[in-house]
Amino acid sequence: MSPSGPHIRCPKLGHQVALSYCYRTGEDRPCGRLLLCWEETMPRIRSVLRKLLSEEEFRRLFETPPPPKIVTLVELAQKTEKTLQKAEEESFRTS
Repeated sequence: MSPSGPHIRCPKLGHQVALSYCYRTGEDRPCGRLLLCWEETMPRIRSVLRKLLSEEEFRRLFETPPPPKIVTLVELAQKTEKTLQKAEEESFRTS
């Protein structure tokens, strides 16, 4: 085992990751799938997270169902469209 702790295969990334990575992802907060991925390997992880996180944060991360994928895809498409429009406007101004 490496110094950064136990590793499992991450279903989102498709490769091995350490528990430390799952606890502090790129967004500097625990991954919402942390319990699903680690609870079988580490049965006490739920109680440890309850001590480390506020009740509100725990609920938001692990007890609130994620939005349907279609909603996420539509939001992503809208965000991309706005970004492209902004880039077009910037390009037009500099021309």
